Amino acid sequence: MRALVLKKYKRNKNSLVERQLPTEGDVLVKIGDVVKSFSKVAECLYSEKTQEMPFEGELLKKAGEKVFANELLWKSKKGILQAKEGKAPFSGIISSINEEEKTFIIKRQQRDYSLIAGAPGKIKNIIDKKAVLIEASVLEITGVAGKGEDVSGELVVLGTHKDPGNVEIDKNYAGKIIICGFLNSYLYSKAKFFGVLGFVCGGVDYSLYSSLSSNPSFIITTGFGQLLMDPMLFNYFKSVASRFIVLRPTLPQIIVPEEQDLKWASSIEGVYTDVKEGQIVQIFSQDHYGLVGTVLGFDKNKVKVEVWEEDKILKISPDNIGIIFQ
Repeated sequence: MRALVLKKYKRNKNSLVERQLPTEGDVLVKIGDVVKSFSKVAECLYSEKTQEMPFEGELLKKAGEKVFANELLWKSKKGILQAKEGKAPFSGIISSINEEEKTFIIKRQQRDYSLIAGAPGKIKNIIDKKAVLIEASVLEITGVAGKGEDVSGELVVLGTHKDPGNVEIDKNYAGKIIICGFLNSYLYSKAKFFGVLGFVCGGVDYSLYSSLSSNPSFIITTGFGQLLMDPMLFNYFKSVASRFIVLRPTLPQIIVPEEQDLKWASSIEGVYTDVKEGQIVQIFSQDHYGLVGTVLGFDKNKVKVEVWEEDKILKISPDNIGIIFQ
């Protein structure tokens, strides 16, 4: 009796991880250097926000002048009508003024930006003043689908493998990648507002998936619908919380720096393999899609699977299971 091999997890000891500055700066390492996850590899001066604003009447500031949040920037009064005015949305500098279009650009003041390696390894290449390539040992996790650009950031975990829970996303999640069991529209909209970089989730309704933008980026690992995340994978993410990870939604692939050999991430050769007792499998049948369990034995032409989530034994056709690991 044979079944499909699910190549969801792969250890790659020679993966190339790119770390890039948001703008040109100084690279602090050289080719051949060995770095740790939190080694500083580059730095620059960076202004994270620029905004074009219209104005009426008299502009009270000149190009190059500093402004503070809520400071009055322009005012206009016509006859006996109440005066109009505009204030600065944040502290920064008036970088340019367009008198014809009656607009100006306000730019946050530059600040020091430090780029950490994010993954332990060796510097293999340097892109002058901009980026470094690190050869690192990683775990490559293949998802089902994804949207958005490649992003990298700190991993944080919400709720359980079934449900993100009642955690409120706020400014503390800015620049991070959220792991959750199931993605809904409320969670996504809050994340977008507060500058979350990305999501990794077990499932998402297809209608929502189709309507979502590509920012934040996201990858689903189980499938479409209210499907939970494989608890084994979710528990692994919990064990490496705060670690730097990379999302590549177009593949779709999640890259986690990992120096240990993980038994459950060992790859199985070939497209199909013999079904054996003790194997960990994922179920594809409609009624139990996405559930994970352990092969207990056989009953005629069916595989007996002890499903972790439902704590019961199911008899499944080998055509409706995929072998995750031996």
